[in-house]
Amino acid sequence: HNIKLAFFDGRGGPPSRGGGKTHRFYASMGKEIANKNIQLTIQGQTISSQYGSIDSAAFNIEQLINAGISSGVKGKHNVLLDKANYDALEVMANDSYESFLALRKHPLFLSYLETLSPLSLLSKITISSRPVKRNSGEALKLEDLRAISFVTSWSQLKQNIPGFYGIGTALKNQEKAGNWEQVEKTYHQSGYFKTIIDNCMMSMSKSDFTITEYLAEDEKFGKFWSVLHDEFELSKAMLLKLAGHQSLMENYPVEKRSIAVREKIILPLVLIQHFALEKLQHELPDEKRQAYEKLAIRTVYGIVNAGRNLA
Repeated sequence: HNIKLAFFDGRGGPPSRGGGKTHRFYASMGKEIANKNIQLTIQGQTISSQYGSIDSAAFNIEQLINAGISSGVKGKHNVLLDKANYDALEVMANDSYESFLALRKHPLFLSYLETLSPLSLLSKITISSRPVKRNSGEALKLEDLRAISFVTSWSQLKQNIPGFYGIGTALKNQEKAGNWEQVEKTYHQSGYFKTIIDNCMMSMSKSDFTITEYLAEDEKFGKFWSVLHDEFELSKAMLLKLAGHQSLMENYPVEKRSIAVREKIILPLVLIQHFALEKLQHELPDEKRQAYEKLAIRTVYGIVNAGRNLA
């Protein structure tokens, strides 16, 4: 009907909030997809990290422009999914969703986050633009949590569950069903699927379960931690098998090294945060409680900044 549409796309920082490799996502869009005009909404902290200096702004804008050009001239990874590839993706998406939904319904899911991450303290950060939860009531409910606080809490734990959980189970199910050849075909033919896999690897590269390995013996959270850890190890094994790599992000050596350096730098902050949060689980005089809360909150800033992505 000669109607020209403009799509508004909200991009977060981490892959689990719509971030990750934005340019590769757009480059994977086929010619049949109406993406002539796209307007981006960039998440607050991502603006400063990606467009806060002339050099970084130029780089990220170039990446986005390049994505539009390559989408129009390259035909290998931006074709529409045929039925076989579409069906394979749909089955994996459903399996992954069901796996994450089962985790979300676990009775310790929210308690784990509240106890071991700074989730309950995020509302005290004075530079945040939104509240931790939508409902101002006292009791914290999972459905009231905002995406920012939910994803941030997992990243502070160095587990990044929203960025990969379920992908390992989905891939393993396909392997067991004898459909692995089709999965490999989809990976090599679909730039969209490949970008999803790359983003999962990025999230996992910023995870470190050795930091919380002591929880495996915890009376309350031990089994729940093991569920998270087992899915991480399964996902890692299946992603490496699919990509044909020996290590995560092997095809992005510069970014891989950048993440490794930053993760090493902030390791003391992560450990300090765990120390402060452990102290806050006990009865404390008001003065000491305020001191440990302040200590935990201060570590959040450094850990968040170190986990930022490029476009």
